[in-house]
Amino acid sequence: MKCGLAVMGETLVRYRVHTQSVSATKAAAMLRAVAAIHAAQLEKFGLRDPEHLHESLVAFDPIASLDLFTRIERWLCTLREANRNHRCHEPEIFDRLLEARWFETAGRAFQLGIRGWKIWRNSVVHRASRRDDLRFFLRALRQDLGRPFRQS
Repeated sequence: MKCGLAVMGETLVRYRVHTQSVSATKAAAMLRAVAAIHAAQLEKFGLRDPEHLHESLVAFDPIASLDLFTRIERWLCTLREANRNHRCHEPEIFDRLLEARWFETAGRAFQLGIRGWKIWRNSVVHRASRRDDLRFFLRALRQDLGRPFRQS
């Protein structure tokens, strides 16, 4: 016999997750609204995001290329500099937010191996504990060692 809370939880999930839910039927409208909010916030900095890199910061997809990872890092540096010039947000707090975003993005980029780790580690927006540095390094190293070695 199942616990009453477990049954209730399963029922709630069935109620909330279905093809006619607001998340499913209004997904496009929600994405447009988020994009409009991002655009309005970036406008305060005098910026536009033609490459949609800002969306990459809030996505849950893996970072699949060194090029994308590098462009995201440059975008974070651009945001940091824009905030320092326009003073839209308290710089220290904003910098910490960017550091957290960079750390989260790196978590989606470990499959890029040691080259990805070097980009992350050498970034201006990098600020992590030695433990986090080591964890990312080991994941990146495992990724590289798991790949077959290229013969020249």
